[in-house]
Amino acid sequence: MNDGGQILPAVARDTVEAQLLDRPLMAVSPDGYLAHRAGVFVTIRNRSGDLRGCRGTIQAQYENVLEETRRLAVSSALHDTRFEPVRPAQLVDLTYEVSVLYEPEPVVSLDQFDPSKFGIIVYTGSGKRALMLPNVEGLDTVDRQYRATCQKGGIDPEGEVHLERFQVDKFIEEES
Repeated sequence: MNDGGQILPAVARDTVEAQLLDRPLMAVSPDGYLAHRAGVFVTIRNRSGDLRGCRGTIQAQYENVLEETRRLAVSSALHDTRFEPVRPAQLVDLTYEVSVLYEPEPVVSLDQFDPSKFGIIVYTGSGKRALMLPNVEGLDTVDRQYRATCQKGGIDPEGEVHLERFQVDKFIEEES
């Protein structure tokens, strides 16, 4: 992990709480690690570990990792269509995880994957694309990670696909 990123889960929490409770954001300077541009995923879970929201970008959409995290925290909490938007009463029950992506690299074979180390991007010539972060519970083999990613994107796992892999710096909120 890179120094400076440990604050990102707190930034995600603060941003969602500020949005839902109509209060100002905590002041954080986009210095050092927070100043670089990268894709980011913000994952929100409830205290029992169930997924509550996850949204992200493969390539940076905003000026730095700090802003990317803020925007995606709100998107994960309020706009993940798999879930109802987070309500203020639920805030105390949530935990935040931020994954900062390294640049994806093309690969030619699934033999070049390790699901504990690499995330996977699968895409087709027709424009379908899906991504799975590394080290996802239950996706501990290359085949499971690949098939789950294809299913997520509505991609035929037996069809012609293109593959990319990437690593992440993962920052998990400390239990309070």
